[in-house]
This record gives sequence, C-alpha cells and structure tokens, in this order.
Amino acid sequence: MKLPVLFSILFLNAGAALAQNTQPDYLVKANGDTLRGRIQLIGSGASTVRLLRAGQPAVDINASEARSYGSAAGVGGVSKQIVAHGAPRFLSPLVTGYMSAYTGQNDEKELRFYLQPKDSTHAVEISPVTAQLSYAQLLVDCPQFEFGSNKIQSQYPYTATGVSALVVAYNQCRFPQQATQQIKRDMGLRTTFGLKAGVNTSDFSLASEDYRSSHTNAIGFQAGAMLNVATRTNFSVQVEAVYVKLQSLYSGDYNSYNSGIVPTSLTARMSFSQVQVPLLIRYTVGHGKLRPFLNAGPSLARNFNNSSVFSVPFTLTTSREIPIELDALSIGFAGGIGLNIQRLSAELRYDRMIDNREFYTYTPKHTSFRFDVGIRL
Repeated sequence: MKLPVLFSILFLNAGAALAQNTQPDYLVKANGDTLRGRIQLIGSGASTVRLLRAGQPAVDINASEARSYGSAAGVGGVSKQIVAHGAPRFLSPLVTGYMSAYTGQNDEKELRFYLQPKDSTHAVEISPVTAQLSYAQLLVDCPQFEFGSNKIQSQYPYTATGVSALVVAYNQCRFPQQATQQIKRDMGLRTTFGLKAGVNTSDFSLASEDYRSSHTNAIGFQAGAMLNVATRTNFSVQVEAVYVKLQSLYSGDYNSYNSGIVPTSLTARMSFSQVQVPLLIRYTVGHGKLRPFLNAGPSLARNFNNSSVFSVPFTLTTSREIPIELDALSIGFAGGIGLNIQRLSAELRYDRMIDNREFYTYTPKHTSFRFDVGIRL
C-alpha cells in the first residue's frame, strides 16, 4: 500500500471519529445539579466517577451521590440498587420500559446483566448459570416464552444484544401500550488526532562473521500522523502511520573473508524507507497539564526505496557491490516513554524490526532509538 493511501485512511477515520466526540462529559448529581467536564472511572468495578474540569481539582463521586453520567454520545451509567436497601452502583442502561435492562460488573468484577420491573426499587442480577430460572421468575404471564428450552436460549443468548431483545419482546407482549426504548450507550471512547515528527538513530545486524567496523551516518528522520482512542480509564490505544527514513554506514575489516589475498576493508551502506504502522497500548498517569505515559505494542512496516549495498573487495583496486535484500514487509515491536504537555507531546521510542525473515548473513533486523514531538489537533 502506498504512502498517500495509508495517510488518507488514517485522516478520514480520524475526522469521522473526532466529529462524534467533541462534546464534554456530564454528570447529574443526586440533587439534580448537572456538572460538565471529563469523566474517568476509578475503583473496583468502576464504582466511582472522577470528574475532571479545567482549572479545578478532581472530584470523586460515587453512585450514592450521583444519578447518571454520560456525554452527547449517550448515557454512560446510572445509579441503581442491586438488592433492596443496598448500596447503589453504576450500571449501563440497555432498555428502559416497564421492564428495564442494565449491564455492569458485580462484586467479583464479572460482567453481568440486570433486570428491574417498573414498580421495583432495585435491579436483580442475572447470572449466566441461572439465567433461564431468573427470567421465568421475572418475565411472567407471557406464554410465548418457553424458558429453559434450547430455542429461547439460542434466540436470546446471554449477551447485550440477546438480553435487550428479550426485554423488548417481553414489554411488547405484556404492555404494548407503554413505550419501550433501547438506550444509546456511551461506551466512553474518546478519539484525538495528531501529527508527529522526529529523528532516529539506527543500528543494523549485519554479517555474522568477525566484522569489526566503524558505525557512522546513522541519523534518520520520521514524520506522520497518530490516532488515539482513549477509554474512561488510564489506558488508551494508539495507531500511527509514520514515514521513517533509516540509514547507517559500516566500514572496517572483515578478516575471515579472504585471508589477506586482497584488501579486507569493506563497507555496508544501509539506506531505505518504511511506512510504520504500530498498534500501541498506552498508559497515561495523571490528569493535569503534565501527563507522563508509557506505550508498547506490535509494529508492521512497508519497505521501499531500498538502496542498501554490501561492498566486497574484488581485486586490489576494485570492489563488487552486492544489494542487501529486504522483505516487502517488516514486523517487530515498538515501545516508548513520553510526556503530554497539554496539546503537545515528547516521546523517546525504541523500535525492534525484522526486515528479512530468510536466513541471510546480513541485514535480518535493526533497532532504532527515536525522539518524537507531536501535537494533538
């Protein structure tokens, strides 16, 4: 795939994502006040909402102090009691009506679904092991449901889609005159798009023989785009499309090549380009103006413009240049540490790439140390 195509795909996807994620989060307190800012979920089972507002200290609010939270994309969570007179917790709504359905984590941090009749003060946890029995106790007086049968288990599986469809069908069966609404959920994903550029220094694995050489001209550069998809936790996923220019020059003695019959001064010149597309898991610390981060993940690269050669002595006065072959695609690993400074970022990155997966005595892989600066648009 050519460079313009890669960048076009990333730009178009980023533009569409950004258009859907420009509104701030909201939180409705128990007294009805609405607060706006950025929401982060913390604690066991996301039991606490941390509200982040520019120029103000972070505020932690639990389910006893709030009614709901979300954004323009939908509702993220509502405060619900799981047992009568029990402490409330945040659940994500799936369906509202005479019978409502929710999803969230239980005390053991397991994903569960919950049902709540309109006249009940609390929601009931539905375990996947006893789901059919719970349905039979809650979804009564509707003969079309044969709970416990293979048919209904396959028609309404224990998934968000299956449970939602079951509750909608039950409400339409028992209370067709009452409105039932499937809720547009806010999954808490926020996207940011940015540009980055920097310099690199690279070292290549060359001959497996005794190749004592000097290493020079190792400075290259890179530039590209990045798309970060953040959750309401400290973790995010970042994908990049970066043009990277790599080069190095090695020169020195290769004593085992010809035992002194001709001069043994050899050179290896590495020069080629890549479009790297790493997929990184990022962990960011803090929520202020300065936010350190770590990231790591696999990387795939498309190689092109390869002019790398290995110069071998041929006679006393001449040498022969052997092209250094590369695969079309390189695979490897990328990791780094950096700092976000409001919209700017600085990062030290380490790349380890395999550029030729066949058995050759030269150029199977390289390592690069990079320094990048970026800006979020």
